[in-house]
Amino acid sequence: MDFVLITSLLNTLQINLLERFGKDILFWDGGRDTLIRHKEKIESLRDKIRNLQAFLEDSRNKITRRVLESEIRGVARDAEDKIESELHQLYLMFNESVDVVEPSESLYQTLKQVKRKITSIERRIQIESKNSSHSVEPPQRRNAIENIKVGSFSKTSSSEPENNVMVGCADQFDTIVCKLTTSLSKQLQVISVVGMGGIGKTTLIKKVFEDATIATHFDVRAWATVSQKHNLREMLIQLLGSNVTNGVDNNNLANELRKKLMGQRYLIVMDDIWETKAWDDIHGYFPEDFNGSRILLTTRLKQVADYSAGSGNNNLHINMRFLNPHESWSLFYKKVFEEKNFSIEFETIGRGILENCQGLPLTIIVVAGLLTSFNEPSRTQWENIAENLNSFLNTHQEEKCSKILSLSYDHLPLHLKVCFLYFGIFPEDSMICVKKLIMLWVAEGFLKFENGEIMEKIGETYLQDLVDRGLVQIVKWSCDGKIKSCKLHDLLHNFCLEEARRENLLDVINENNNVEVGRVHSLSKPAGIGLAKFLDPKYWIQKLGSKNHMRMSTGLDGKACRWISSQSIHLGSPISINHTSHQEFRSILYFPKASGLLANYSSQTFRFYPKLLRVMDLSLCDLVDIPSEIVNLVSLRYLALRTNAPLKDYKWFMLRRLQTFIIETIGPNAPGEVWKSPIDILDNMPQLRHVMFRKSSVCLPKWIHHNLQSISCLYLCAQRSWGSMGNYIKFPCLKKLGIYIDINSVSKPKLLNEGPSSSYDWLNGLGKFSGLEYLKIDVPQKVNFHDVFRLPTSFPLNIKKLTLQGTCLPWDDMAIIATLPNLEALKLKRKAFCGSEWKTTENGFYKLKYLKIAVLDFKHWSASFPVLECLILDFCRKLKKFPIEFADITTLQLIELTRCDSSLVTSAKQIHEKQLECLGYTRLVVRDYCTLP
Repeated sequence: MDFVLITSLLNTLQINLLERFGKDILFWDGGRDTLIRHKEKIESLRDKIRNLQAFLEDSRNKITRRVLESEIRGVARDAEDKIESELHQLYLMFNESVDVVEPSESLYQTLKQVKRKITSIERRIQIESKNSSHSVEPPQRRNAIENIKVGSFSKTSSSEPENNVMVGCADQFDTIVCKLTTSLSKQLQVISVVGMGGIGKTTLIKKVFEDATIATHFDVRAWATVSQKHNLREMLIQLLGSNVTNGVDNNNLANELRKKLMGQRYLIVMDDIWETKAWDDIHGYFPEDFNGSRILLTTRLKQVADYSAGSGNNNLHINMRFLNPHESWSLFYKKVFEEKNFSIEFETIGRGILENCQGLPLTIIVVAGLLTSFNEPSRTQWENIAENLNSFLNTHQEEKCSKILSLSYDHLPLHLKVCFLYFGIFPEDSMICVKKLIMLWVAEGFLKFENGEIMEKIGETYLQDLVDRGLVQIVKWSCDGKIKSCKLHDLLHNFCLEEARRENLLDVINENNNVEVGRVHSLSKPAGIGLAKFLDPKYWIQKLGSKNHMRMSTGLDGKACRWISSQSIHLGSPISINHTSHQEFRSILYFPKASGLLANYSSQTFRFYPKLLRVMDLSLCDLVDIPSEIVNLVSLRYLALRTNAPLKDYKWFMLRRLQTFIIETIGPNAPGEVWKSPIDILDNMPQLRHVMFRKSSVCLPKWIHHNLQSISCLYLCAQRSWGSMGNYIKFPCLKKLGIYIDINSVSKPKLLNEGPSSSYDWLNGLGKFSGLEYLKIDVPQKVNFHDVFRLPTSFPLNIKKLTLQGTCLPWDDMAIIATLPNLEALKLKRKAFCGSEWKTTENGFYKLKYLKIAVLDFKHWSASFPVLECLILDFCRKLKKFPIEFADITTLQLIELTRCDSSLVTSAKQIHEKQLECLGYTRLVVRDYCTLP
């Protein structure tokens, strides 16, 4: 906790007082001399805090650190609260154009007080270090990222997709596949896999689910992760495999699921079921068509497996066994000696360590991650780990697993501990978007400013280290080869949850509207209190405003936590804390179980949010309206909303400290012309790093934005951008850009009069974006005449992913795209190109691995994609046949066809057969959905 506060305080100083953003509001009361004088003082304070941070990170200072932990925590908490409060007041007054001489002087006095307190801590460190026989020299700053082996955040790193490949239990895999595909029974059967947490149930079933034999045997496959606290709606949504629109109730979802499965031979996976009620709620929606459909179920509880099997004689139980010594060593050897290239001299110690894992895959992976995490590994380090593990020898298997997880956590460097604990804020079994996770880490202030490094890159490195240590699992890769989503094993998630609560970092509101605060206490609806009153903000404000209640509910020191995770069914319960402790409360993230339902957020709720709130994530809540008070939360760094409120009605410019701004516009207005009403925010939010709007847009700025890395929604029209694309130099660090082009803002007669060259001006100058890696160009309207829009001849050479939608380009322009030297992923959507034939040349698409084509009307195709891995086609109804050259693409792994002609499906299967015939093997899997006759 002390390291969290110190790092967060350091980030606050750097961003708000030392970088260019603070100059516009902090130094109005003086000239250049005043600015330089104060900057020197702030830099001196920053250096002292950095020394304190280095002291906490130095493992040699553990004894001294324990002695001073409480004092350091108190000073850091008090300093952060006071500085943040001063900044909050400054930004409020700046928004109101009030003279800021006095607040600025007050801020500087606060900084002086903080410096004096930290100087006092430094003296204490020297005294305690003497008593502990340590050097009295000030701690030296360490490398930028301690204990991290810097590597690629992609498939080329040690975390190949194969790192999740199952080792051992091949006999049980064969048994399940045989039962699924060769059983003579046509009845619907249930196959249950039973075993303790961490034994590999999900890994086994995932391998079965993705096996090529299974993929071709079943017409439909669907997967739902149930978890301890099941939710019928979430199970239905997962099985349907699509987003649910507003207002769709469970009955309609259930009917859609029945329709999807009816008459199809299906395979359903229900992973991680904990109670019989979950089975009762869902199994009635699985039709019995006597066609060999199957259900795979994983659980830790034998009684759940017995209950789901019912009286069926054909149902099968598989008790997941532990790995035998040979399998255990194979897994350990793969993780340590193959992936990490360790010397074989460590083998003897490794085999002794492995005995203590007793064949449990999760502990083997975590221990392997721990052993390989040292920058300079030695036999002594391994022997110390072995000694620790030997102390667990006589404990129960589940307790031993818990102790091993704790041991791995204890060996994490401090900067990784807080990032790991933050996973506890997400619900169990969540698939976590990596981009979102890292943006949250940045906003929370977990990452260290070092040597001009981009914060998001540092975050990627932190995550990679957690993956390498076996603490985080990769769920999905993006089409450009980076980690797209990740998750925690539920045992690790439970550990995060408990440790974050013990550290007084996290409170969780569960789906029954119980507030799980501290380590053991919770607030549930008292008897005699009606639901309406229970959800009334006034009731909660009164309830949570009690000093006695706060002492009971928030742990050891009467202070509130820093993070709130609301996982309740209803959004209506406000979260509030009393005035003495509200400054601790920094983040609110909502994960409503009843997704897709509209909710109302009252002004009264916002009024009682803490003024120093940094993170507000309502992206999973459909909000009817947003109270205007939201713009008074001027300390916000991360804001994510999903709403049908008109964005132009809000004074977003007041949120000048915002770093990430995410809004999805929903409701009856969203499909129409909402994107044509851009909001002008970029010039008033100087700290913005990411702007991600969906179905809304933003205007071009007037000033240069040095930190802006992604804009998903830049609006261009004739009046705003025709022939003036020199504006692109205003985004020197931009990596990701999405553009809405209002083609119809120009009339056809105007185009004809000005000549065809005018049609190129939309993206003139795009090639100057030397750092741009992701580009999307969208023309949302129907284009009524051709050749209005053409690609520029100069394209950014570092583009890795390109998406075109509605552009109606001639196929000749594809020659420009084919020559992009770094292009790995290409998406063509909704008439991106017009014309009946796509001819590709042999010289091009050298790195293209992923190609998606949706709603294009081309009929003929000649192909040259030398390293293509994944091809996805959706509603390309006129295409009847694949080029025979596809059989020569040995890298091709997946062809997925949705709403395509049956003759195209047949052609894809012929490609598969041709590869098998010529090569004797194939990695290609062909999948088709909703095939057209």
